[in-house]
Amino acid sequence: MSDLLNDMRAAFDVGNYRRAVECCEKVLSENPNNRDATYFAASIKSLPLPEFNDPSVALSLVSDAVEFAPDDESRWLDLAEIQTSCGDYADAENTYIKILSRWTKSYSALLKWALLRDHPSVKLTRIEAQRLVERALTQNPERGEAYYYLGCQKRDVGETVEAANLLRKAISLLDPKSSLVPYAKAAL
Repeated sequence: MSDLLNDMRAAFDVGNYRRAVECCEKVLSENPNNRDATYFAASIKSLPLPEFNDPSVALSLVSDAVEFAPDDESRWLDLAEIQTSCGDYADAENTYIKILSRWTKSYSALLKWALLRDHPSVKLTRIEAQRLVERALTQNPERGEAYYYLGCQKRDVGETVEAANLLRKAISLLDPKSSLVPYAKAAL
C-alpha cells in the first residue's frame, strides 16, 4: 500500500490527477479510512477542473473521515481546507472555531482561520485575525509563515517599520524555496 500512496502523492504533485485518482481508489478499496487517500481524493474533487470538480463528493469524503476519527485534529484541518477550496468559507470558519475549542494551541487552525478574513462570509475582523496570527507565533515562533502574514497585516495598516522587521524575520526562517519568500522580499 505504501507504494500506491507514494505513486498517488507523486502523481498529485505533478498534476497527473487521473493517475492520482486511480491510486486513491485502490488505496481506499483496501482501507476506506486511509487519511492520505481520503484527503488527496477530496483535494482532487475540489479542484476547479471540469473533469474532476465535485465539491459535494470532496466534502462528503472529508466529513466521513472526521466522523470516523473525531479526535484526530488533522482530519478536522483537512475538512476546513477542503471547505475553503470548495468556497464554503463560513463553514470553514466554523470548523476552525471547533478545532480551536478542542485543540486551543493548533498553529495551523490559528493561522489558516486568520487567512480567511478577506472573504465576505467570514465574520473575523482585521484585529481578530491579527490576534490569531500573534497566537500562532506564540505557539510556534520558529515558523516563518506567521511572521510573513503578520508583517503583511502590519504593512496593510501602515505600520511599515514593524512590518519590515517581521518580513525580514519571515525570510530568515522560511525555506529559501518557499513560495512566500519572493512575496516577502517584494513587500520590503
